[in-house]
Amino acid sequence: MNRRLSKLRNEVAPQCKEDISYINSETIKNTVNNKLNSVPSERRIYMKQKLIKSIAVVFILVAAMATSVSAMYDIDLLSLFFDGDTSEIQSYVENPEKEVSDGNFEVSMDEVISTEYNMKAVFSVKALNNKAKAKLNGNNFNFIRDTYVSFEDESDERYINSWVGRELKEYSTADTKVWEMSVEALNAKSGGETIKLEFSFLDTEDNVIFTELKTDIETAEYVLKGQEYGEATVKINPMSVMLTVGFEVGTDRDLYDTNAYFRMKDGSVKTFNQIFEPLSSTLVKEGKDYDMFEIYADAYNIVDLESFKSIIVDGIEYDFENVNNFKKIDDSGFLKPFDSNISFIGEDSYFPFDDVFDGMKTEVKDNRFEFNGNKYELTDDGDIIKNNDYENIINNAVIEKVGRKYIKALDFCKIFYAQTCSKEGEFNSEKTTVTIMP
Repeated sequence: MNRRLSKLRNEVAPQCKEDISYINSETIKNTVNNKLNSVPSERRIYMKQKLIKSIAVVFILVAAMATSVSAMYDIDLLSLFFDGDTSEIQSYVENPEKEVSDGNFEVSMDEVISTEYNMKAVFSVKALNNKAKAKLNGNNFNFIRDTYVSFEDESDERYINSWVGRELKEYSTADTKVWEMSVEALNAKSGGETIKLEFSFLDTEDNVIFTELKTDIETAEYVLKGQEYGEATVKINPMSVMLTVGFEVGTDRDLYDTNAYFRMKDGSVKTFNQIFEPLSSTLVKEGKDYDMFEIYADAYNIVDLESFKSIIVDGIEYDFENVNNFKKIDDSGFLKPFDSNISFIGEDSYFPFDDVFDGMKTEVKDNRFEFNGNKYELTDDGDIIKNNDYENIINNAVIEKVGRKYIKALDFCKIFYAQTCSKEGEFNSEKTTVTIMP
């Protein structure tokens, strides 16, 4: 998430977390140049820490302390990033137990999973003395900010696009803190690469952990010909997707407005945003008439690539069995971005119920509706029940004011996987129109 966020995004988007730290490509470019200009003696070299073992009792204590935080707290890496059943790729999660220390802090990579182009991991930082403990628990300690991620053979043209993370406060102790981290490595060479993580808060030259972008999880890659603005490409795996598309020069198109759809083998058509959450858009090629942008998005749930039949981009459908067999289609019946008023009632923001349900082409009958394969029931108290699961009820989602129903914006976005933006510039309470992108 931006993990790249406007006030409106914070207000209504379901996946937004205020405690997320995000390092973007502009920051990275500047840091890359500084790194490349550094003298060789300033480069960091990883040296695995050695454990000194003595008598059996000490060995047992050291072994106990060396147990990974993930194992100690039974942290499920995949559930931090994905909803639903993650068993399909659980076997690809590794527990590398890589550590590096300066005598004050010990940094551990406890769990990691990767594809050719991204990595998700759990890290822990342990304070080894009282001074370090005070620093770790202070307001200025920021693991994501003070970590620099790069390719092993980094250059000014090849750099990690971004990394994002947040502290998992539920696992914090007096001397240890835990973070999740997601890395976008869209410039990676096909076939897997080594990346390094450099921890600037460690007072040692040996402050680097290396890890590999694995290719065990296959990323399918397709070239989509026939587009008006250059050849589009799509790279897709069970965790994420990268869509490169062309836009006419000067086009002001929102990150979430991809105009891309997936036709599933069961016959349904899903919007890009129903399956994936767009996280970044990077200009990869400038042209005279059009520019090429690469849109990176994480899946909400682990996706089964076998369930996809085709992809539709700007009204052209490409069958995944043979993307050269493409055709122009009428996509006017698909879900499209639409505008809606937004109202502030108490401390929450609301959409007019009928307006947004019409925009989502969803009919409510006898207080029931269906969307994206799920069934919902609206109670007389304004609660919404999903798939008869009364334990995960959405409380007070719908209210009535002056004879008109309103649905809480946050809950609407959760149900419909919708994204929002304000086309009126910086959002404030006086600007009451937003664009909803299914």
